[in-house]
Amino acid sequence: MNKNIFRKSKILSAAVLMLSLAISLAAPAFAAQDIVIQDGQTTDGLNYVDVSATPGNVKVIGRADYSGNMLVMAGSGSGCEFSFYGDQLTLTFAGDTSAVSGNTKLYPRIAIYVNGERTHDFMIDSPEKTVNVVNASTPAVYTVKVLKLSEAQMSIAGIKNISVHSINNVVPTPDKNMLIEFVGDSLSCGYGVDDTAAGNVFYTSTEDVTKSYAYKTAELLGADYSIVAFSGYGVLPGTSMLLDGDFIAPKSMLQYYERLSYSRGHIGTNVYAEAIDWDFSRQPDVIVVNLGTNDYEYIRTGADSIQDFKDYYREMLDRIMNNNPDSKILCTLGIMGQELCPQVEEVVNEINAGPGSRDIYTMRFDVMQASDGLVTNGHPGEATYTKNAEQLTAKIREIMGM
Repeated sequence: MNKNIFRKSKILSAAVLMLSLAISLAAPAFAAQDIVIQDGQTTDGLNYVDVSATPGNVKVIGRADYSGNMLVMAGSGSGCEFSFYGDQLTLTFAGDTSAVSGNTKLYPRIAIYVNGERTHDFMIDSPEKTVNVVNASTPAVYTVKVLKLSEAQMSIAGIKNISVHSINNVVPTPDKNMLIEFVGDSLSCGYGVDDTAAGNVFYTSTEDVTKSYAYKTAELLGADYSIVAFSGYGVLPGTSMLLDGDFIAPKSMLQYYERLSYSRGHIGTNVYAEAIDWDFSRQPDVIVVNLGTNDYEYIRTGADSIQDFKDYYREMLDRIMNNNPDSKILCTLGIMGQELCPQVEEVVNEINAGPGSRDIYTMRFDVMQASDGLVTNGHPGEATYTKNAEQLTAKIREIMGM
């Protein structure tokens, strides 16, 4: 590591250091119980350290996985969060094949938050990118969150290294009391939400999952989340996405739910999101399934029938239930049209009337209004997602008895 990127820190007395730390630790987001300053220790105890973004060092967020000597950020909103006491932090990222080829439409979009404030928002446009995140004159406690704002199918990215000037390296922030998984399509990704016109061509630079109903719902509930969503996907095997006039090969959620994700890109020669099995060991409290919008568009072409949709939707729910036996499931639909809501409700009713018992529910989203704003390819804007999140949050509170 090149230490010249850091400025020399000032020496503080032990008493001042302890006071500063106590004030900083007042914020509940910090992993205070894991950051320990020894008696009599001053800033002389700060060390330059290179740290890997492994689960022991960071809290992994969403559909991310440590593979190929890096934390592979695949799904929308995936990334990590950690705290440290120090004055310097740099992060080194790995770009995928979109960065190698220079495909500006597909670059991964990344956001970095420092103590709750978004301080960096950028595209990974090179095979390796180093970002100076914290460069302070005096040490303090920092909580840093790194999120991939764009979706998996366009591109993925990796965190190769965390470089800190700190005491005791970095520590993961604690898990929240609730975990929600969102299984969906472009509506769960925040597709084109930062664009300004419904007819514009899609770029990943206009996609921001933090403005989607999924992320907003997790925030309202103070919950951890995991998002597995792909624009253009449904449950029927023929669904696909139109990107700049070219259809991506037909795919469906059924193909990739049990994998880390799917992406058109890969990192290096051996890091492929679809080759990594997803770890279902932490069961979500609630799984929100919002699929069917793209299936209806495909059904209208006559390629598949309503009964085909019901059959594949049931297969999708069976797969979700088998992998998450302890989770409540909420099947939603309707933001861009309620045409298949009756079929979703029929499938759920059949499951509830069958043998055994499952906590599985339905909810119809209110249909979006053009007056709330439209973005790329006629998708809803943030105002719609804010309403969606409020509606979904109320339903989850009802289901969970909150």
